[in-house]
Amino acid sequence: MAKRVNKKFVFLLLGILVVIIAGSFALLYALHEYQNNPVRLRAAARQALRKGDRDRAIALYQRLVVIDQRHGQSSTAARLLVRLGDLYNQTTAAHPHRFQLALQCWRDASQLDYSLLPPRLRLMRAYQQIVRWG
Repeated sequence: MAKRVNKKFVFLLLGILVVIIAGSFALLYALHEYQNNPVRLRAAARQALRKGDRDRAIALYQRLVVIDQRHGQSSTAARLLVRLGDLYNQTTAAHPHRFQLALQCWRDASQLDYSLLPPRLRLMRAYQQIVRWG
């Protein structure tokens, strides 16, 4: 083994290693931000609805609700919860348990934004149907 190590080579090697690690973290952060971009997710959800893929739209709206609640946008999250409840309600024929999820979404939306009227009207109609069905 050599007694002397070339200091320039060691510093160059450490510098390259730091740049590679920092670049990989930056790439992971950019990828995470791209995947959780609300504008892109809304567009993808609308496209899934146009294609008739309600299950994919539900998954995308769930991600949007989490992102908006994390950023403190309760009024936007409330509107998304109303839309998510509507999607759950539309799929109750194939998945009967989703009616309870729709009710829960509408309850959460009315609690997040008290001034929002659509979730209250939907809850009222749903409870009227429940009473009518017995």
